[in-house]
Amino acid sequence: MQIRYPLNPLDSVIDDRPHYREQMQKAGYDPQRDFSGPQDLSILAVTVKTDIKSSPESFVRAEESDRLARYFSDRTSGSTGMPLTVYRSPKERAVQIAKWLRVLVLSGYRPTDKVLSYTSPGRLAEDGACCSASVCSGAAPSITR
Repeated sequence: MQIRYPLNPLDSVIDDRPHYREQMQKAGYDPQRDFSGPQDLSILAVTVKTDIKSSPESFVRAEESDRLARYFSDRTSGSTGMPLTVYRSPKERAVQIAKWLRVLVLSGYRPTDKVLSYTSPGRLAEDGACCSASVCSGAAPSITR
């Protein structure tokens, strides 16, 4: 029995994101012609941090690439020796927050509860909440009231 896929999720990727379009062209893969299902992903090269760091705008929809400065950015700590910045559009950020709130609510959180969260030192410095280098030397807890 052959599974039929009504929508090809790779169509928009090749049209909108330069990095993936280039990877598909290198592999000789045309999703509109060749798509047969999720197993097709094994044809493509694995995306690694160096790909993202070298050209973050190539992972964003072409018409959005000039807007990276307005996107929300998260940074990894660099514990592997290579910090990484991940950009999210306002819609993607809203989805991220909604998922986090869902976890809190399902865990019994109420709006009147206090929450302890650890904020990246880089985020503190970026937001101007960091007063000295000693404060930014490690993750700093913040309490939401």
